[in-house]
Amino acid sequence: MPHTKYPLKTSLLCLLIVLFAASCQTVKPLRLQQIKNVGVRVAQPPVLQAEAVIHNPNRVRVKLRRAIIEVHIDGKPAASIQQDFNFKIPPQSDFTLPLEVTVNLNDTGLLNTVLSLLNARKFEVAYTGTLWLSYRGIRMKLPVNYREEVRLRF
Repeated sequence: MPHTKYPLKTSLLCLLIVLFAASCQTVKPLRLQQIKNVGVRVAQPPVLQAEAVIHNPNRVRVKLRRAIIEVHIDGKPAASIQQDFNFKIPPQSDFTLPLEVTVNLNDTGLLNTVLSLLNARKFEVAYTGTLWLSYRGIRMKLPVNYREEVRLRF
């Protein structure tokens, strides 16, 4: 059996490595639970309003840095969000992110869709894109792919 020259130092080094590895936390991905309170504020141009509910399952807070989201109404591009944030998402909790998007009415197909919305029929709003988060300087992406059939309120 080989005899080591420094058995105490070797044992302490192994113990430190095990303790360090056990103390490291893996960051679980955040979940986009829902997009609620979808509505339109009548203005020139119209503003689509909604609230994104994000759940943080981690025991540490995470910062929301940036949102890049495309909004589609009945399959037609309506708007895009490119916004920088510095929101702190508390640990093990839900966080509500207000979204306001100016709707582009230059597309005549979208204009017809918006006019038909005034008749209070249901339609599909789709949000796709990415939320950029950071945890202790490490950047992470949260993909957004959410669809909901809604009825507008004015």
